[in-house]
This record gives sequence, structure tokens and C-alpha cells, in this order.
Amino acid sequence: MSKKDVPSRGRLPELAYRNPSFLTSAEARTIRIVSEYLEPQTRLRRAGVQNTVVFFGSAHVLPRDVAENNLRELELRPVGGASSREMVRAAQ
Repeated sequence: MSKKDVPSRGRLPELAYRNPSFLTSAEARTIRIVSEYLEPQTRLRRAGVQNTVVFFGSAHVLPRDVAENNLRELELRPVGGASSREMVRAAQ
């Protein structure tokens, strides 16, 4: 703890929510996470939004030539049961 973190006599310590050093510290991570939930929620309510739907995750599509090449390779493999058929179906 540095001298500036220790309050002198008669001087109150800085409030945690006004302390940038604390707010950006590892210890304050939970506060930052909660604020990422509360701030947008407040903004939406002020705008009159009552209901929302949130999608989590991501997806991407392979370029067509890569996807077609992957499919050809799967189709040329010997059939190894249900998992092979499922992989071909997914690639199609």
C-alpha cells in the first residue's frame, strides 16, 4: 500500500466508486461485470424497451470452395458408422 492510499488524519479516503485505480483492478472485476449488465438495462428501460431476446454464441460459414472440398473428403472416407454419416450430413 502506498502513502497516497493511506488517509491522513482528518482526510477521508477516496470513495471506491470514484477511484479509477480500484475500478480497473482485478478485485473490482465483479463490479465491472455487474455494471455491464445494469447500464444497458437502464438505457433500454429509459427508451421504453420492455422485452429483449439475447443470443449468445457465434457461428461462421466456410468459404464455398473450402466447404465443398471438406464434403468431398468426407464422402471419400470409408463409412465408419453413424458418426460418419452425421458428419457428411452436417457438411452437406
